[in-house]
Amino acid sequence: MYQPTTLGVFQGYCAYGNYLYLLDGTSYSASNPSPGNTYLTTVDLNTGTQVDRFRTQAGVSLAYREPEGMAIRLTDPNDESTGQLCFGFASGAAGARKATIYYKDSFI
Repeated sequence: MYQPTTLGVFQGYCAYGNYLYLLDGTSYSASNPSPGNTYLTTVDLNTGTQVDRFRTQAGVSLAYREPEGMAIRLTDPNDESTGQLCFGFASGAAGARKATIYYKDSFI
C-alpha cells in the first residue's frame, strides 16, 4: 500500500477494522494560522483506496496546536464496536507544552 499523495507532514496513524487512519499537519505559524492544516485521512486496507479526507477543527482554540499521534480507545474493552478514534495535539509555549486528546466516535 502506498502513502496517499495528498498527505502533508505525517503525524500519526492507527488501524481499526478494515481501515487505516492517518493524521497530518503542522503547528500554527505565520504561514499556517488558525484553523490550521490538520487533516484526518481514511484508507481502505483491502483496496488501498483513500476513502475520506477532511480538515479537523478539533482544538482550534489551542495555542500552537501541533498534531501528535493517533490511537483507538475501546470504551468497553470487551466490545470492539465501542472504538473511538483518538488524536492528540501539543499546545502551549515551548518548554511548557501540554497534550490534549480529542476523539471521534463515528467511523467510515
